[in-house]
Amino acid sequence: MNAHQKLMKEKERASRTVWMIIASFYPWVGGAERQVQRLSRALIARGWSVSVLTRRHGFPHLHGLPASDVVDGIPIFRVHSHGTGKIGSFLYVLTGLWHLMRYGRHGIYHAHDVGASAWIAVIARYLLGGRCIIKLRTGRDLYEKRLFSRASRWQFSALLRLVDRIVVVNSEVEDMVLTLGIPATRVVRIPNSVDTKVFYPVSSNEKLAARKRLGLPMRKTIILYVGRLEPIKGVDILLRAWALLPEDVRLEALLVVVGDGSERENLLHLMSEFRVSESVLLAGAQESTRDYYWAGDIFVLPSRTEGLSNALIEAMACGLPVVASKTGGALDIVKEGENGLLFDVANSTQLMRKLSWMITNRDQWKEMGTYARQSVQIYADLEMAAGYLDKVYKALLWG
Repeated sequence: MNAHQKLMKEKERASRTVWMIIASFYPWVGGAERQVQRLSRALIARGWSVSVLTRRHGFPHLHGLPASDVVDGIPIFRVHSHGTGKIGSFLYVLTGLWHLMRYGRHGIYHAHDVGASAWIAVIARYLLGGRCIIKLRTGRDLYEKRLFSRASRWQFSALLRLVDRIVVVNSEVEDMVLTLGIPATRVVRIPNSVDTKVFYPVSSNEKLAARKRLGLPMRKTIILYVGRLEPIKGVDILLRAWALLPEDVRLEALLVVVGDGSERENLLHLMSEFRVSESVLLAGAQESTRDYYWAGDIFVLPSRTEGLSNALIEAMACGLPVVASKTGGALDIVKEGENGLLFDVANSTQLMRKLSWMITNRDQWKEMGTYARQSVQIYADLEMAAGYLDKVYKALLWG
């Protein structure tokens, strides 16, 4: 190895640093946080030095956390950012940049969504060297709501033009970014991913064992929803569809809703109003959801807008056929009649018909579930996503 090769090797080793910048992280665990944790582990295994930069203050669940921590082998640095509004965001940018000036020069600044995290990454890229990536992690509808005026549209597109790469999780957002005039060479679609070695199908006996552990009925068809109980997730749409099912079909099944959020009380009211309480179980938030996928028969995602749901790909990886609304990443991975069914957003009647078809066509489940898992293995496997990011990082740092 000559002197030039040695110099390049040393430069590569010194710059294999990645800062995952996200407004909230462990112990807060949502879809975006799970993706960062999964990808960080996978990238560390590939030789990258990955750290998470996040907020220490500003939300009730963040108070009292240590400034630094190691979770699942991932170093976490939490910076001061008191307050939830503009002041808190401004402090997050300042303290985040101060931390990177001291400990994070060069390397990759990978922000997860627009906002304060993105501005930390962009400013660090130009102030401290290195490269910058922004991941647009949610649905097109939410981004377009931010583009309500010419000024907001200009600000959004200006931010995207300042970064080296834009990662999108679905084709809808990819199309939106391209219509803003961003060059296609700077946009890369890397869907959210799942470890298919952790989430996998089980046998009939193992399914019954999972139901026993969870206290679920052994013989009923279990329709499963996993996710936050927030308006954007459309669980109220699901309950309306559930109430529209023919009574004899509904009595054969149990709708299990796993998760918690601001909509819980409203959902309890709807269950009472629609007189479906006996066939719906609100299971609450669960630290581990894998047993629920194993216990379930059909997964349903009624979101009003979506990036690419973690729960959707986890359920599919576990071999469940799905019924999903026509939005976001579901349009990229769910193939009508092959691995699941699709319905128009917020259309309870159409969702009812899809659920009814699923419940009454048990002979289709196994084949659809097998194809659901194969779809995830081909499109949204964790190692594949980490491999894509590995190539993006290397191309940015070393050409």
